[in-house]
Amino acid sequence: MVSVVIPTYNRKESLIRLIQSINNQSYPPKEIIIVKAGEEQLENVQKLNNQIKIISSSPSVCKQRNIGIHNANSKYILLCDDDIELPNNYIESLLTYIEDNKDVKIVTGTELQQNTDKKWKEIQTKITGSSLIYNYIFGLSICTNLIPYKNSNNFILRRIIKHYDKNKNGISKSGWPLLTHFDYPIMETTIYGLGCSMIKREILLKNLYNEELDPNGIGDNYEVALKINGLSDKIHVLRDVTYKHFKDTTNRYLDHISYFKRCIGLHSFLKKLPCFNLKNRLYFIWSLIGNSFRFLVKGNIYHFKLNQKIIFISIINLFKS
Repeated sequence: MVSVVIPTYNRKESLIRLIQSINNQSYPPKEIIIVKAGEEQLENVQKLNNQIKIISSSPSVCKQRNIGIHNANSKYILLCDDDIELPNNYIESLLTYIEDNKDVKIVTGTELQQNTDKKWKEIQTKITGSSLIYNYIFGLSICTNLIPYKNSNNFILRRIIKHYDKNKNGISKSGWPLLTHFDYPIMETTIYGLGCSMIKREILLKNLYNEELDPNGIGDNYEVALKINGLSDKIHVLRDVTYKHFKDTTNRYLDHISYFKRCIGLHSFLKKLPCFNLKNRLYFIWSLIGNSFRFLVKGNIYHFKLNQKIIFISIINLFKS
């Protein structure tokens, strides 16, 4: 019923931890398809589970996922990054939910990451009231629970909260994700990490990953989520089913390079996805101007320079349209 598809590139230790957690599942998968790039030998990994099938590929996480999807033989696919650790009930919980809710196309657990104290926490960014207003003005991304701000004495802030309450967990006009309502037991959101998500194979075959994206796949889940759900349907996040994302640093870009590539990806999505138009691209440029001011104030020179480059590319492409 379930195939696990894992793209990997020189992360053997992380991969072994993931496979061990798959071995402990209350509902074991039918098969585990590992699509590897690089020359790393994985014979020891294959010995951990007799359902493992290893396929070689060039280094491109989107291409690797697509190869795994094409080679899967189950109704459902669990797309899984190689630096994940699953709780024992993970596959069973997602499968039960998606079988019981036939209209849901994408289901995932809640991602946990380690903070500076090495404690596993859900991803939320602490933000001041002034920063919240700033992000609203420039249409920038937000990932924070707005409940603490609902009783604010600031009239402007209350109006902004009302706006986000109306359009919760969606996308700003400039294309940036908005995650502001962390509902229990199910959180519904337009954009969420799909690094440990379950989707029907037939749906994925019609909405494959874009192999023209950066080899590290920056922005890949954003595009696939919108191709599958559009702006109307939502990803369903099971809040009580959590998984650990270790964020292995191997093959991971520095922050400013990652930001640049994420912006380039978003720019391309705003151009080609049918849910966006010229107005969204103009708002996107406005959001980049907002980021420029912020980078300057914080002294993030590398971010600032790359941000200016993205603004230039975006403006030039407006005239080419």
